[in-house]
Amino acid sequence: MGRAALLLTLLLAAPARALPLGVSVSVSGGLGEARLAGPYRDDTTIGLSLLAGVHRHLALRLTLLDSFERVQIEARLGALLSLARAPSLRAYLIVEGGVVGASLVNTLEARAGIGVAWRPPLGVLARWTALYIESAASVRFARATQLGDTITIGVAIVPPSLW
Repeated sequence: MGRAALLLTLLLAAPARALPLGVSVSVSGGLGEARLAGPYRDDTTIGLSLLAGVHRHLALRLTLLDSFERVQIEARLGALLSLARAPSLRAYLIVEGGVVGASLVNTLEARAGIGVAWRPPLGVLARWTALYIESAASVRFARATQLGDTITIGVAIVPPSLW
């Protein structure tokens, strides 16, 4: 209880200002295991995300994804929690929940993972550009539960205070 109260106090005590916002584009794919069908290769997807920094170490992310291989649209909402930060690198935890609209069945999904963002030395663009890679494990809840692991690579346009 004490940690939750401290976190709430820190979040509420932050000075009022506009939230730093960013966008990112990513490509992902992975492997999975369905309870009834066995192992499978997950679809390759392209994603578009909106990020909003709510604290120095916490950002919310809304992602829309679409499959290259079949009709399957996903929407996820989650949080990125910064673990460590160097001048051009940042490691972070990912926690997301979402809905996968597959061909015939809508499925709920829960994901957790880690990511690393790197700001390449691109002059003026380096302050606003981040390349990132993420690895996340997921569970999809449908008629048959599915477990999966996904690798995502992407590029984000974000202010330095966000990521």
